[in-house]
Amino acid sequence: MADEYLARLHGVFGRQQETGDAATALLSEIWSMESWGDTAYCRILFELLAEAGRNERVRAILARNTDGVRALLSQVLKAGQARGEVDPALDPEHTSAMLIAIVDAAPMLPLMVPGIRFDESRALITTMVRRFLRPEG
Repeated sequence: MADEYLARLHGVFGRQQETGDAATALLSEIWSMESWGDTAYCRILFELLAEAGRNERVRAILARNTDGVRALLSQVLKAGQARGEVDPALDPEHTSAMLIAIVDAAPMLPLMVPGIRFDESRALITTMVRRFLRPEG
């Protein structure tokens, strides 16, 4: 399952990098969703996170998968830095970890904040990431 996810992300990020917009590429998973109903599959991650705290084997699988996603995100960030659209002061490896935390937590919003609007939330996350990545000046 993790390998299929990484293969899908490789394809999505590869296509998005051609557009030249790092934020769009980095948030392509959220933008591929149509509603909070599309996030149900993401919630298994929280089960895995809980189990990873108890089970070293699950923790290793989760870490390996996250490393793969971080490598992809880091490539997108470096390409954005080379094009001048991502702040060169941001460390791509560390920034990729923070972006994973944001994107992975987003599907939990309707559980924590019932009635929150999907389209508005997705737009706000996009604005937040774009502003975070934007070079100063």
